[in-house]
Amino acid sequence: LFLFEGFFSFSQPVITNYREENSPLTFNTVRCIAIQSQTKWFGTDDGLCSFDGQNWETFTSTNSPLIDDDIRALKVENDSTIWIGTMQSGLYKKQHSEWINFNESNSGLHDNLVRGIEIDSTGKIWLATSEGVSMYDGTNWYNWNVTNNGLMTNNITCIITGFQNEKY
Repeated sequence: LFLFEGFFSFSQPVITNYREENSPLTFNTVRCIAIQSQTKWFGTDDGLCSFDGQNWETFTSTNSPLIDDDIRALKVENDSTIWIGTMQSGLYKKQHSEWINFNESNSGLHDNLVRGIEIDSTGKIWLATSEGVSMYDGTNWYNWNVTNNGLMTNNITCIITGFQNEKY
């Protein structure tokens, strides 16, 4: 993981290389990054890490409500909420110290592998999964896949909202 600082201040960027050997980063493979105010969030194959510039915090199945340490997607909603997509245990909403898990057995999420997360202009949470697209409006779940909506594949790896709130 490389962080670039001061790129426009000087002709040479300052590069800091964080890895397991020199930081509390839980794994050297970082799958996703999100920035929330001054905090950087890193999703790894072995947990979730945050770094505010001075202090690290790590979250794994041994010290947090995470069931699966393999983090695949992150999305910041505001200064207090981060959404976390995992390989096998679905979606987590972390707000301050409260964690909520959404998975196939307790919600309308139709796949526990969440690869991408997007929040549209109306606050709906859109999820890219290996079984299609899921959307959570805060109350209800909606799903799109090959059979019910004509997607070309169920294997969705990312999702993003366009300027007019369209989804890609």
